[in-house]
Amino acid sequence: MFSVKKIFSLIHHNGLASNCCSSSLLFRNGNLNGKHLRTYSVLKTLHQDENRKEIVSYLENDRGESLAFKAVRGKSTEITKLLTSTKVKRRRYSKQFILVEGKRLILEALKAKVKPVMILFSRQNLVEGLPLDSVEYGSPKNTILRQIPYKDLKLWSDLTTSPGIFGIFKLPNLEKRSPPVDKLPITMVCDNVREPGNLGSILRIAAAIPVERVILLTGCTDLWDSKVIRSSMGAMFYLNVVVNASWDDVHDLCSGKILLADHLPCQKNPNNTAPVSSEEIHDEANVPFMDDDDDVENDNSLRDSYNLPLKSYSDNHIDSNKSFTIIIGGETQGLSENAFQLASAREGYRVNIPLSEYVDSLNAGAALGIISFELKRQLQLSGL
Repeated sequence: MFSVKKIFSLIHHNGLASNCCSSSLLFRNGNLNGKHLRTYSVLKTLHQDENRKEIVSYLENDRGESLAFKAVRGKSTEITKLLTSTKVKRRRYSKQFILVEGKRLILEALKAKVKPVMILFSRQNLVEGLPLDSVEYGSPKNTILRQIPYKDLKLWSDLTTSPGIFGIFKLPNLEKRSPPVDKLPITMVCDNVREPGNLGSILRIAAAIPVERVILLTGCTDLWDSKVIRSSMGAMFYLNVVVNASWDDVHDLCSGKILLADHLPCQKNPNNTAPVSSEEIHDEANVPFMDDDDDVENDNSLRDSYNLPLKSYSDNHIDSNKSFTIIIGGETQGLSENAFQLASAREGYRVNIPLSEYVDSLNAGAALGIISFELKRQLQLSGL
């Protein structure tokens, strides 16, 4: 371990004190014991020109590895263009960039081997612990780290209080990602799920089980919407996800039983004598996560037309066929007619969740979570 006196002698020996326009020492508890990428070493400024917009410095860890970063002064056209390309959906897909906000989500993306383009941060401690390769990103020429003032960074944030660190990544192709090794034979299909928070919750549930595949049909909200990324807590980076899929794709990719996560509750009538049928339900309050009267009537019409069997989520779903496809409808429109057609052709059925009279709705993520985790429990009990 170097002493403070030894460090200063090294500075003068290498000419840093006289050649650099600035240098500083950062210590942790009076010594140089640091965590991965903990900033404890001398920060060497490489450029003497005070008028330069970028000043190159280094972060060093206790293994002697270093990472260069550039402290940006004033406006940067490069950074502005990159951030703009992630904020607009059309540009996001044309430039193939996504924005990840917050250290935890950036860490998840890096762990999942998503390619970083640039990491913007306001304080040096925010990049501590990020698994960046010092060989690939260590030099000033190759560095992806940019330190910019917090007041400039927060202007691009979608949050009330910005975490002070952004990651710009290459948009990953999740269709080519291998499913988790401990996956269960479950495919989730999202049919017109348009609320970003709900889609994020669904992806997080899918990774928690984990499932074999998630399919987002055309009409669902954008997978790379910032709210989807945040609410999923980065779960999508580990999943096989098919986006903008058609019903033909669903036919080709899905096998086994088709389960429709139905909006119609398995409730008793006021006399508690028998289950309520679709003909008897006219009150919108009895229909979970349905907001529009016309959509409720259309949903009931589809049920009556296809007359699919109805099961509670807690009923037994396991037989010789242990592969499942769960289709969840949108918050307002519910399940489409294509979903009923597929279930009818594959001898599928509707699955729902009994609700008390005090609750008139569950969002799509909550409903799917209850159904899918019950299915996981039954699959595990069956010895799968």
